[in-house]
Amino acid sequence: HWGRSYNDAIGIDVFLSQESIHKKIGREVIKKFCSYIAKSNRTRKIVADPKKENIASLKAFSYAGFRIVQNNQSNIIFEVLMQ
Repeated sequence: HWGRSYNDAIGIDVFLSQESIHKKIGREVIKKFCSYIAKSNRTRKIVADPKKENIASLKAFSYAGFRIVQNNQSNIIFEVLMQ
């Protein structure tokens, strides 16, 4: 459903309890995950596809350095390229 090839990428989904939202936990989890992947040399590309209505998730991925590469009907596709 992404319309792009992500065969060489690792995907990330983050699920937080309602009590954890808006406490910057999501962005820290995302950053730590990306750091781990970068150190493991598994891939240079990490992708995520949060729902458009999930504003907290959209902000967390943006703050963690992800950029929007596709905006479709129900999701926004983010990716980050690791150094």
